Amino acid sequence: MVSRPMRGVATMRVGGLALAAIAAGALVSAALAAHGAASAKRSTRIVAASHRTFGEGAWSWFADPRAVYSRGRIVAGWVDRDKYVNIASIKTSSVYRVRIGREQHRDDHGNPALIVRPDGRISAYFSDHNGPVIYWRTTTRPGDIGSWGSLNSYHSNTPGSHGRTYPSPVHLSAEQRSWLFWRGGNWSISYARTLSSGNWGHAHELISNPGQRPYLKETSNGRDEIDLAFTNGHPRETPANIYFARYRHRVFYRADGSRITTLSRLPMHPSQADEVYDARKHGGVPAWIHDVAVDSDGNPVLVFATFRDGARHHRYEYARWHGGSWHRHKITDAGGPITTSHFERYYSGGVVLDHRDPSTVYASVKVGSHYEIARFRTKDGGVHWKRQWLTRDSSTDNVRPVVPRGLPKDAQDLLWMRGRYIFYTKFRTSIVGITSGR
Repeated sequence: MVSRPMRGVATMRVGGLALAAIAAGALVSAALAAHGAASAKRSTRIVAASHRTFGEGAWSWFADPRAVYSRGRIVAGWVDRDKYVNIASIKTSSVYRVRIGREQHRDDHGNPALIVRPDGRISAYFSDHNGPVIYWRTTTRPGDIGSWGSLNSYHSNTPGSHGRTYPSPVHLSAEQRSWLFWRGGNWSISYARTLSSGNWGHAHELISNPGQRPYLKETSNGRDEIDLAFTNGHPRETPANIYFARYRHRVFYRADGSRITTLSRLPMHPSQADEVYDARKHGGVPAWIHDVAVDSDGNPVLVFATFRDGARHHRYEYARWHGGSWHRHKITDAGGPITTSHFERYYSGGVVLDHRDPSTVYASVKVGSHYEIARFRTKDGGVHWKRQWLTRDSSTDNVRPVVPRGLPKDAQDLLWMRGRYIFYTKFRTSIVGITSGR
């Protein structure tokens, strides 16, 4: 593999695989020293096998996309135990990895969210958990993670003391602008849009539920629509419901096309949107959103977890808009929480949609003493499911699967975390996966 290194990056070959090491001081400006530069440290374990290991680290499931497809490669991002923000470029025969920043604290909430820009360059957005700033960097050349521009920072936020978490970018070509979503200073779902200058505008509230903290997952057709799936709060703190809204041309709609509100009249309250799951109608069983996608007919599809018996029993559920109403079906029982901490007992193994065809779902399910990855497929809108195990008889856990965004039609790439996950600040996991033959 040939790659032009960025300043401070040394490349080398080990067993035919290109590895990256970043010299100390390469990533920092004086004003951003808290995020620091990576000290020189080589990637040391890349396994050529059906399940390959790409690097040590972890990610949350709210800052997305965690992986994208660009110019024949998978580009993925995560945060490691040493607090470095890692970006990897993955092909069947090689993995090239760089560090583009450093968090202040070890925390999986700090994983980068990636976006392929219209010109083919890749931007990575990240922040600390409740951090003071959102950071981003952009490659200087399309698809080449070996060359990055300077570390930028975004300081605007909604009022409050809770900082910024889960930055997630979206681009709409019809508007010729990008959007950035995150959890803001007052726990509200916040957003900013790029101005005609290309700079980010001021922060605004998108979804507000005072006294609670809604959680958001979003997807986009890349042209003129953004689909939003969200809760009214954290399932530990309230019987959390699941809601849906669609943005198009400065207006927010329910799935049936009825208008919720306009961009100029935000924020919206969750109760204004489509209610996909109502915890009160199910004995107070709370839910947590995991993913949203759109089917070939333009209808939204959601997957989420529900929690019974004090979150000792997790279940994955599938909701699809069809024929003028929401249809909700169980996918599978998932086991209990992946953490050993009672505080985060609502952390499931994870469930994600294949955005190319949301009748395909990947999920982490407890089998015996460990979590395994399975693919679930439905031909009838979620009524029945066919399961195929992708991992078996594992000696450790396999959790938080990710389907890279923008994959070719027939590609079967899938990434996930493998190892012991104790808490969001205490994990011994690696990013592993299955990659197509490219």
